[in-house]
Amino acid sequence: MPVLFLERLPLPSLRQYVGISLTLVCCSSFYAHNIVLESKELWQSMTWRELWNVTSQITEVMIKDSLMVWVLINLAYCCLLLIGRVVQYLVFGNLRVSEQENIKEKFWNFLFYKFIFIFGVLNVQLMEEVFLWSAWFSILGFFHILNQLCKDRFEYLSFSPSTGAFVHGKVMTLLLIILFSGLALCGLSIAFGIYVDFNTFAFMIAECLLLCVRTLYVITKYVIHLYDLQREMVWEKRSVYVYYTELVWELSMYGVDFAHHLHMLLWSNIFLSMASLVICMQLRFLFHEIKRRIKRHKNYQGVVKTMRTRSVGHLCISCHHSQY
Repeated sequence: MPVLFLERLPLPSLRQYVGISLTLVCCSSFYAHNIVLESKELWQSMTWRELWNVTSQITEVMIKDSLMVWVLINLAYCCLLLIGRVVQYLVFGNLRVSEQENIKEKFWNFLFYKFIFIFGVLNVQLMEEVFLWSAWFSILGFFHILNQLCKDRFEYLSFSPSTGAFVHGKVMTLLLIILFSGLALCGLSIAFGIYVDFNTFAFMIAECLLLCVRTLYVITKYVIHLYDLQREMVWEKRSVYVYYTELVWELSMYGVDFAHHLHMLLWSNIFLSMASLVICMQLRFLFHEIKRRIKRHKNYQGVVKTMRTRSVGHLCISCHHSQY
């Protein structure tokens, strides 16, 4: 519903949004400049150190102002959007319809759950903390969306054996960048958690682990696919490696996500609120997914065991007939 509602709104294009953002930044900077300096002619007699000090004062005025700070926040999101658009152009080109729909779904689900987390679980009151958590989740959401794009593009390229090595190399390079960025965010979580508390560290590290596990999941499947393409003969054990890759990484994702949501529910003590209802529904979904995946694996093991038993039986009968 939110996606359908936004599609009907007359939203500006990327070029219009960038133009509006730059205009707001220029107007805010000019207003802050007038507050710091009484005359613009002073700029001509300034040294580089004085110019840097004045620029710092202008930035400080914009940050402290309740309206201009939103202009800076909008500028940060505009830059992030431009970076994402450049990455899309360089790595993926034009997106398919299914990829666009998956991005929208991923974005709105991520935004909804993080809104519940910030205002329902953490119950943040200070505006500075809201900005910090919003910046943190914006970076994570940016990498999650890129990871989703890589996953969708891999599934598309896996059915095209004639795809060039350069295309695979671009997607794999982006996946490695996402993985190393996730590891860097893990290190930042550890460093930040030392100075704050354990619960904040656990919340931050869980989000980073989810990003790393999902990225490793796509990388592992991609490596298996590329290895299969390089083989001249048919790789009979490919399906086995793919199956156990999906089993291990999916259970890892569900396990980390389940522990993360359980920690949110127990730490925040919000058993009678809308946030607790959302978290409980997500815990129920994750529990059923884990149970379904384990049950599917048991059925798989039963089928494999039955096939091996039958093959051994047929082999024994053939050997018995060959003796006569």
